[in-house]
Amino acid sequence: MTGHGECTRESNSLCCVVEVRAVNNRHLKMVFRSDDTHSVLEPDVERVLRETIKRGSVMVSFKSKRLAPSSSQGDKPLINSSLLQNYLSQIHAAASLEKSGEILAAACLQLPGVLLTTGNEVATSLEEEWPLWESALRGALEKLQKMRQREGMAMARELLALHANIKTEAKSIAERAPEVVKLHREKLRSRLETAFSQAGLERRVEPHEVLREAAMMAERLDISEEAVRLSSHMDQFARFVEHEESPGRKFDFLIQEMLRETNTIGSKASDLEIAHRVVEIKGLLERIRELVQNVE
Repeated sequence: MTGHGECTRESNSLCCVVEVRAVNNRHLKMVFRSDDTHSVLEPDVERVLRETIKRGSVMVSFKSKRLAPSSSQGDKPLINSSLLQNYLSQIHAAASLEKSGEILAAACLQLPGVLLTTGNEVATSLEEEWPLWESALRGALEKLQKMRQREGMAMARELLALHANIKTEAKSIAERAPEVVKLHREKLRSRLETAFSQAGLERRVEPHEVLREAAMMAERLDISEEAVRLSSHMDQFARFVEHEESPGRKFDFLIQEMLRETNTIGSKASDLEIAHRVVEIKGLLERIRELVQNVE
């Protein structure tokens, strides 16, 4: 199921923007995009994601912006001034540049060692920042789920419509089944009469002469058990659509079982009308299968 969510959270020193996009997939697959500093948060991001989403290809994007430091941090040295001056003097000497020191200084802030942030400080900072990132992530996931729920409601209506069509076809098959037995019994009687006639025997076919063969044929053609199981599976399918919270994998199993019963009905019935309805049911089940691949 598809969806999109975005959420922003801010503290005194950091603005966090989390964007989540989801597209259809039978399994859960996450792609995490962020700068190198925040890549270590991927396991925490996936843990939170799995609490909410069970299926789909999900892209999670982290974007951050550092805000002006608070007054309590103002006295903390953030720049290695002596190293910055060293860079500036070497650049001026090497290139004989006439540009202002301000412009050069801003560019030199990206050079190694100018900004005083050690590896331990980064780790501590990320640990302190995670609650803010988590809050933004959960907010984005909440918006994503609302969009997916709207799509899910539309999908449920379509699934129930397909379910109703299958029920109609199955009912017609159940009503046709007794007629199939009668037709085969009449064909058997007709074949016997033709055989007697060709043999020069002027006699009518007695009921007992076709009774045994007709009984065996009726047993072979009997699809009542398969029809009952198919109906039971269909009722369970409707309950899953209307009441089950995460029926995705249960749908997979039910569709497989419904196809099994439908194929058995088609092979046993030996009737053109039933065969046509079996083909229709299989087409409807295939449409359902495509839809439920995206249902959690």
